[in-house]
Amino acid sequence: IFKDAAPAAESRCLSMLVEHHHASTSVIVHIRRAIPSNFGRTAANTHPFEREWRGRSWVFAHNGKLPGLHQRQLGADPRFRPIGETDSELTFCMILDTIAQGMGHDAPYRPTALVRTIEPLVDVLRTFGEFNFILGDGKCLYVHAQTNLHLLEPAPAGDSDAAEKTILLATAPLTAEPWKPLKSDKILVYKNGKNIPLNRSSTAFLHPQAREPGQAHAAC
Repeated sequence: IFKDAAPAAESRCLSMLVEHHHASTSVIVHIRRAIPSNFGRTAANTHPFEREWRGRSWVFAHNGKLPGLHQRQLGADPRFRPIGETDSELTFCMILDTIAQGMGHDAPYRPTALVRTIEPLVDVLRTFGEFNFILGDGKCLYVHAQTNLHLLEPAPAGDSDAAEKTILLATAPLTAEPWKPLKSDKILVYKNGKNIPLNRSSTAFLHPQAREPGQAHAAC
């Protein structure tokens, strides 16, 4: 995890990263001009945020704003408490607390089970404002687009059968290539450059105002 609270244009850390080669099967990057002035420009308020659960490093980056979220109460697990002041880190802690309480600490889990566990919470959180995020558990990326997230699948270099597949996800297209906007209000899972089917047909969310009478409302 590399962090710098300074604007990207002034960041010596970013300059160092550009000059060195780093390799990984998953990379989560959050670059902006600077943390909003209403938050302290500190490492604690800088994306990406990281916590440990079940021996894995969980990493979270959020694009958007969720005003009013700080008035909601977190779960009881003291391991997932914010260090900084942002709604983004608070959201991350709420998601991890939901995962820990809903999936236990010992049984193996699959991406489908994790998505099903966090869906009700995500359904509520996105009603607070703009909620585009990427969550990584060290093996998979869990991606939720509400307003702006785009996907690019570059053609593999060399032998297409042997070459590794790569995907790029970004808030806005970064090149002139054919980026595709992700479907709104749906959690997608990617692993090793490929979309992982969730083995079920109901991963889309209903906005609270669109629910039919009698349907349960999610709560956190």
